[in-house]
Parts: sequence; structure tokens; C-alpha cells
Amino acid sequence: MAKSHGKSLSFKVTSPSTTATQVDLSTYTMEVQGLPGEVDLGDVTAAGNVGHQTYPGLQGAKFTTKMVFDDGTAASWTVLGAFQNLQQTYASTSWAVEYAPHGTTAGFAKITCNALVKSLAIPGKVTD
Repeated sequence: MAKSHGKSLSFKVTSPSTTATQVDLSTYTMEVQGLPGEVDLGDVTAAGNVGHQTYPGLQGAKFTTKMVFDDGTAASWTVLGAFQNLQQTYASTSWAVEYAPHGTTAGFAKITCNALVKSLAIPGKVTD
């Protein structure tokens, strides 16, 4: 795979109004951490093995994003806030995420998953 800069990353989520529409939040996304995440490994080492043997289990990733605040229509706060509000009523409602760390060019890595919004924060800072 060719090398590429993170400036081309793609971060999309399903729209809160319809599960058929993806909202592209790439222009607001500054950072994504934690994907693809960890996989549970069960120890299945038995007599006669010369080393530890493991068996893959469930994948459970916790990830964070850092975004530019924008409360306009289809912007970062509007979309993610709507999902968090939806989860107050439907606690098990997940939403689809598509993350492409190097962009959407064919052949580049793309991670898809279903996620729940655990928390949203609006930090305030005057200067770096």
C-alpha cells in the first residue's frame, strides 16, 4: 500500500433521520483514536503445546474522535448530538461508522463498525 497523509482521512456516520444516508463528518474531524481496537483472546493452551495457544473472541473497541465544533445543519455537533439524544430513548440503538484513515481511494484500508455514543463534550479553551 502506498503511503499517504492523514489529511485525507474519511469519517462518516449514518444519519439520525434515516439509516440509509451517511453523513460525512470528515471536514470536522481532527483526530480518530482507538480503531480498529482490541480482540479478546482466549487461552486454549493444552498439554503437548510448545507455547501458548489462543483463540480469537469478541472485538470490543472504544474509540474517540476530536472534531471542530459546528452546530450547523448536518455538522459535527448536530449529528452526534442527535445520536446521543436518540440513545436516551433507545439505549441499544447503534449507528454505523465508516472510517478510512488514508482516504477513500480504492485499495486503502477502511474500517466499518456499529457504535454507541458514550459521551459528548464541548471543551473550551482561549488559546493553545
